[in-house]
Order: sequence, then structure tokens, then C-alpha cells
Amino acid sequence: MNEIDLLEKYYQSAISQDNEFNFFLGISDYVSFVNETPVFNQIVKENIVSQRIKLQNDIKLLHDKAVAEEIEAANRLIKILADNDIKSPETDECLREIDDSINNRVISTQTKAEQLADSVGDIISFLKNSDRSDLLTDFVQFYKDEPRVIKKYVYSATLPIYFEKSKEFEEQKQTSIWGAWNNLALVHLAITQKNEERKKLSEDKKSFFDSWNFNMLIGEMDKIRGDKYAQVKYHFFDKSKYASYLDRFHNYMLRYISQSKPAQISPVNLTKLSFFPENGLAEFRDIQATFKFGKKTNVLLGYLNSIKNTPVYLKEIQENCNSQIAIEKHKFKSEKDVRDTINGLKEKLKVKEGEFFPIYNKGKRFIWKEN
Repeated sequence: MNEIDLLEKYYQSAISQDNEFNFFLGISDYVSFVNETPVFNQIVKENIVSQRIKLQNDIKLLHDKAVAEEIEAANRLIKILADNDIKSPETDECLREIDDSINNRVISTQTKAEQLADSVGDIISFLKNSDRSDLLTDFVQFYKDEPRVIKKYVYSATLPIYFEKSKEFEEQKQTSIWGAWNNLALVHLAITQKNEERKKLSEDKKSFFDSWNFNMLIGEMDKIRGDKYAQVKYHFFDKSKYASYLDRFHNYMLRYISQSKPAQISPVNLTKLSFFPENGLAEFRDIQATFKFGKKTNVLLGYLNSIKNTPVYLKEIQENCNSQIAIEKHKFKSEKDVRDTINGLKEKLKVKEGEFFPIYNKGKRFIWKEN
């Protein structure tokens, strides 16, 4: 049974469950299989998770730029208040909030950009309501026919873009394939890895609300499992929604694989390289060959010996071995270079086509040695 058949089997096992907890347990098994299967894990990382990471990085850049503009605007407002001898409990409170936000003293679900936007906006509203709109020409635009009504804020060009992209990101958590995968992976965390994830979040002081929310999710999943003592305050794991997430993600994987060119998912790149039989010892021969320390053949043999029967891509061999090869020009330049080196080793060690790589020691004898 190949990987696609197994993926379908895991999918059918989950989607056919009537019992709610068994359905989510099936999703957890499905996610675990995807993570542990190189061909699927590669698709997820390179074509799904990468989209989310790119969006997050773009939003982070917008956020940081917006915060810089907001701080600059806040400093100008502080000067305006001081120059015009304007002081009140409301402005004092806003200034304290701004200082706390800038110095990361606020524990909130809001981002720093959102916190500053509220505080700066409150000062602007105070000045407007105090008939000092004349001081706000660099911060807001008013409607011509309604001079007391703000048309838009102009003190930060980046802030509206940041808000728009953040809203799109939140929507994509429900509508995108990466969002579907994120939600499926959350089930796996809440069932199989809840203790590890809870510990990791509890050790991160910046993720107080992430930790709180995750504990709520664990409580809900425990309730679904049948724990009568579990505390549930909201309903996140909706079976019908998660059936849709599973359908959409599974269909995406099948479509991607069916449409992929041979070069993208080629048998050479995705076949497990086996170096030991699954049962019993590897065949041992008296043939010996010497491979100099630090050369690519020696490094490759050491790496293959260390991973044994673990599935591995040619690209992974290239990445893991190059750092140990002493001479730059001897490093693996391509996957073809890795294949050629493996073929050369097989020829030197008299490995027949289809045989396991015989690098197992038996007693005190090895079939290869360092020099």
C-alpha cells in the first residue's frame, strides 16, 4: 500500500466516525501521518505552511512600520499638549497607556499597533471635543460639510494597510488551505501533544493569552472525550466545520499530487533509502574499502550509518553532509552529485542492484574503514 492509499485510509477512518471524539482522534492520526510521511510533509511545508509564514512576515513588517509612525505621532501630540498647556485626567491616562505600550508593559490580546492606535485616537478625540481641532491638521481629515466629524486619520500611512492585511489574515484562518491545516493540526496538539504544548506556552511569558486559550481548547477536547469535570466556556471544535477542513485539505493534497510533474515528486527523491533490512542483520561481506576522513564518501557513509532505516531525501543528505566536508569543491553540489556518489560507493563495496547498503558491523569486522 503506497502513501496515497494510506492517506486515503486515514481520511476515511476519520470522516466516517459518528462518535464526536473518535472523529477528532481520527483527525489527530491523519495529521500525525502527514507529518511523518516525507512526501506529504514536504508538500505541507513548501506549499501550505510557507504561505502562512509569508503572510505573517509581511504583516510583521507592516506592524513594525505602523508602530514607528504611531510613536512619532504620539510624540508630536505630547509636544502639542505641553506647548498649549493642555492637561486633564483623560490625557494623562492616554499618555500612561502610550508609555506602557511602547515599553511592553501591557498584557493584552491587542498588538502594540492596536494599543497605540486606541491611545492616540483617544487624545485626538479629546482635542476635537475640546474645540481644539485646529491642532489636529497633521493627524486627521474632517468632512468639509461636517467640520467636527473625522473623515479619516492621516498620522500613519501604514496603519490602515496593517489593519486591512490583519483582517484578511484572520479571514484566511477559516477560508484558506493553510487555515484548514492549522485547524487540523490544532486538534492533534489538543489530543496528542497537549502536555508538551502547554508546558512550552507556560514557559513563554509573552504568550499568556495563547496559553490561556490553549488550556480552554484542551478543556473542550476533554469534555468531548467524556470528562465530566472538564471546564468548557466556548465551542471551538465544531464537528461539521472540522469535517469541512478535513475535506478541503485532503482534496488539496490529492489534487496537488495528481497534478505534480514527475520532477516535483519523483521516485528518486522520495523513495526511502534503506541501509538495513527490516528483519535480521544486513548481509556482511569480507570486502573492505578505505575512505579518507573528511572526504564526501566517508562523510556520506557516516551519515547513512547514523540514520539507518530512517526515510531520507537526497536533498537532506546534501544539507546534512556538506557542513562536514572539509574542502568546498568536494561538497555535494546537487542531488545528482549525491546519487553519483552513492552509485560509486555501491560499486566499490560490491553492492548489487536492490541490495541494502552493507555498512553494518559484525563482530570486530567492518566493510569500510577510515584512513
